[in-house]
Amino acid sequence: LVMGMIDRGADISWLSQYPHEKETLLPPLMGLQVRSTGVEGSTLVVQSSFSINMASLTLEQVAGKRKKLLTDMGAQMAAEVRRGVAEEAAEEASQLVRAHLGLERCADAGGAADKQLEAPLGDEAEAYNNDMRFQAAVGDALKVKRAAVLAATMQRGGGGGLAAAMEAVLPLQASSVDMSGFDLSDDGVMVGTVVAWMESVPSALTSLTLDWGKVCGRVREALLGVVRKTHTLVALSVGEEGAMPLNPLQLRGREAVPSLHLSSKRLGPASAVVVAAGLSVNGVLTSLDVGYNRLTEEAALGIVRV
Repeated sequence: LVMGMIDRGADISWLSQYPHEKETLLPPLMGLQVRSTGVEGSTLVVQSSFSINMASLTLEQVAGKRKKLLTDMGAQMAAEVRRGVAEEAAEEASQLVRAHLGLERCADAGGAADKQLEAPLGDEAEAYNNDMRFQAAVGDALKVKRAAVLAATMQRGGGGGLAAAMEAVLPLQASSVDMSGFDLSDDGVMVGTVVAWMESVPSALTSLTLDWGKVCGRVREALLGVVRKTHTLVALSVGEEGAMPLNPLQLRGREAVPSLHLSSKRLGPASAVVVAAGLSVNGVLTSLDVGYNRLTEEAALGIVRV
């Protein structure tokens, strides 16, 4: 074997059971090239050289392609957050994203700093070769990014630390959110957070539940804004017993439904306000049936006026 400065193996003769045999450990993906052949006595001698494949991936790298893809994606998300938020919060927000994703530790990241394996990108590489785990990791990483941006936006108005704000908004990044247990009255501690979240028009939200009768005017107005702008919300319950969840995409005309049949759905005044908000931006609806519900005259007139 003819070896060079780069194309070479490791001499492991000292480990051999037969010390008189010169043994060389060759790296993976090595190519052998025959230079010449000859016969010495009764022995065929083959002169060869080898080249190390510096471009092809190792088996471990091939198995870890998805993990590398996710890691690069996470680093890019952290960079996007750094560029997209206020300068004073940029570095901390970026570090929090990396910590929550499992890319590094951060002393101010709360639970994510000590539970790396629970982070979206904290598993072993082979785990992400499962399609469901890979898909979940991408979705969870996007939630972390959205939470960081929203937390940084909230911090421009004052309040506690950025890490605490991010912990508060992370639960709101799920596709299904139930706020029926939140204190969203005028003095509720979550009002500011929820309003800021709703005003950001959450892009992953598909189902939302709250009690219209227990939330303050700010939350109501923010919710109606979501109804008018959402591209994802398909199930909205406003706390009326037995009432069918409303589909804001149909109400606002995002789903091109020319006729809506909402009769006998046990809808009440709160649902009527939501329906009216959606219809105010609906340009495709030609027929609406809301008969046999629990609407007051005022609620019905609110829909008619739209």
